Amino acid sequence: MHYFFLRHVHRSFIVVACSIGIAIGITLGFVTNLWIFHSPWWLAVSFALLIINFRISRAIVLCLALLAGVIIGGLRITLDIGDRQYIAQFIDQEIEVTGTIYEDPESDGGTTTLRIGNLIFGNDANQRSVSGNLYVRFYGRKDFERSFRISLVGKLSAGFGSFAGTLYNPSVVKILTPDPPDLALEFRNNFADSTKKFIPEPEVDLSLGYLLGQRRALPGNLLDALKVVGLTHIIVASGYNLSVLVRLSRRLFKRVSRFAALFFGLALTIAFIAITGFSPSMARAGLVSCLSLLVWFFGRKFHPAKLLILVASATLLLNPFYVQDLGWLLSFLSFAGVLIVAPLFTAYFYGEAKPNFIASTVIETTAAQICCLPLLLFLFGTSSIISLLANVLILPTIPVVMFLTFITGATFFLPLVASAVGWVATQLLSYHIAVVHFFGSLDWAIVNISPSNPLVLLTYLPVIAAITFMRYRTKFRFLEVSLVE
Repeated sequence: MHYFFLRHVHRSFIVVACSIGIAIGITLGFVTNLWIFHSPWWLAVSFALLIINFRISRAIVLCLALLAGVIIGGLRITLDIGDRQYIAQFIDQEIEVTGTIYEDPESDGGTTTLRIGNLIFGNDANQRSVSGNLYVRFYGRKDFERSFRISLVGKLSAGFGSFAGTLYNPSVVKILTPDPPDLALEFRNNFADSTKKFIPEPEVDLSLGYLLGQRRALPGNLLDALKVVGLTHIIVASGYNLSVLVRLSRRLFKRVSRFAALFFGLALTIAFIAITGFSPSMARAGLVSCLSLLVWFFGRKFHPAKLLILVASATLLLNPFYVQDLGWLLSFLSFAGVLIVAPLFTAYFYGEAKPNFIASTVIETTAAQICCLPLLLFLFGTSSIISLLANVLILPTIPVVMFLTFITGATFFLPLVASAVGWVATQLLSYHIAVVHFFGSLDWAIVNISPSNPLVLLTYLPVIAAITFMRYRTKFRFLEVSLVE
């Protein structure tokens, strides 16, 4: 025991301990007042603790890195809690607020939903910049675009999740287009318009959802069917879309050089996030992809649990209220399934052999759903018992459809080529739509239980037990897991 506490530890454990502390400090900020950490001098204290930890690098002083993280997290959350309290005083009052639309608007025909940030409360005579985001819903379809700056007047209601407040059907005072323009958004819209010339609706709407996370044009009945069969994750910008692109880029450019694979992988990641928008799930997916590429390039090994902890703390520093965002939570649970549970399944059932592409898809999909299902049942009380089968029938062909859609849009100036490639993409997309509508029509496939039942979360215990058992039997080394391989 004496040796255990005095042994040297790798510096990555110091980073992980600090990251865990950051998450703890931010979480504590939601349940107690951490006013003691409001002074920026605490940041100097945390840096001093980290320096001591890096100089000594022994297990016994990892608690200093943990404490440094708690201080950093506490300091970060106090900055935003004050703005949340400022916003809360206007609940049930008429306000004027200006903000930037930071995600694509969502329209279902009857309503239009916006998410706005970079908030300024008040009119031109009395303004205050405020951190946080608002959820805004209008009746009817509105022609808004991401990056638009809008001024609204309406009654502020209480927020939910990561949103500080909500506005329902406010009056629009002013709309400003971005200056300079959002070049990534313009590129995406132009690409989408070019693709629509060669792939008909609704197939083209589904394909653009795969490639660009653009689902605003999806028909309502198709979107509802996707929700029923548990496939909405494939038509929003997420880690799955990005992992497909990063793996393809690495395999293509590795033949040139490792640096080329790294450069184009990072460039593709940044471009994809710029095109789709910086949502909580994309913040997580982008950081995971970039760190995985860097680790692969330098030939280092990094435990996936360490990677997830590091990315979690980094995204929480960007926005502490991500911890209340369902998309952020589910993205981490699904990635934990892909990076931790799926490799254990593979090692347990296949040993040293490598499963084929379809088997890998089944394993990864099953692992991700196992990790997300208890939380979804707790929050919503519904689940589809055929979602796994629907995923297996569709997911293996999505990379092909994404590639064909890209070629179709990129060769718009060669109508014969774009038409031929678009026709092939259309056939696959028609197959996807047929599968979704078939499974979506099966009423018996939906299981309903009472939501908010804490006993549902206990189902994570057998999952943890199974992971522990498979880890013991296989002696699997998680250092061999890589997102980009």
